[in-house]
Amino acid sequence: MITGPFTTYVALGEHDHARSAWREALTMYRQQGRESDAEEVLRQLDALDRAETPTSTGTPQPAQVTTPAPTTSAGP
Repeated sequence: MITGPFTTYVALGEHDHARSAWREALTMYRQQGRESDAEEVLRQLDALDRAETPTSTGTPQPAQVTTPAPTTSAGP
């Protein structure tokens, strides 16, 4: 699973770009039948949403999206 662009967007505070990229990846992974990668993308989207939830002081927490371990795919 490719993670570089997503974590870069998050690090730069460009959460809308990160979310858009994750959603595009989710669509592609599902079309390719890569359910484990799709589930990881859903976890990343959830983490991004939680990170943007305001705290009791009204200030959003900085996003902390994790970088998953690389996966290998069986193929020709």
